[in-house]
Amino acid sequence: MHSRSDLFCSLIVKKCFLHTGASGSLKEEISSLKSALNAVDMTEEFAKYARLQRKLKEKERELITQENKLSKRALCLKTTVRIILFLLIEGVRIYVIVRNRYSPVLIVDPVSMWPITNIISYPMKIQGAVSPTVMMITSRQAIKSIMNFLPNKADTVKVKGS
Repeated sequence: MHSRSDLFCSLIVKKCFLHTGASGSLKEEISSLKSALNAVDMTEEFAKYARLQRKLKEKERELITQENKLSKRALCLKTTVRIILFLLIEGVRIYVIVRNRYSPVLIVDPVSMWPITNIISYPMKIQGAVSPTVMMITSRQAIKSIMNFLPNKADTVKVKGS
């Protein structure tokens, strides 16, 4: 379940930070400075070499700080989107439970469910009825237990040659 929300959040973050041309221009400057630094002979033109090297290190530090700022903003946006989605889903879930709390999802024979008849029909007083609250809780737990048995993509290891 988290992998889908991670994918959705990553798509939103990519769309929001897609047009950041500043890091691209810095990368171009760094590559041009590296090529200029390689063209200069260190022993013959030491002052020029040192000046280019300082400029290169300054641009690299600037790129790192810019990427750190972008990653912090992306993380903040991703967390915000996750919280909004969580609140939206939980709000819908609570609305469905409250709206349908007195209508049974399923009615079973009360004799076969004798020990827990009152628990599964809460807040209704219909004998043998399964309430939406109980149905939602049990289905959520069942899905969680099934998801624990499925392999996670991070846990699977690719073996070469097979």
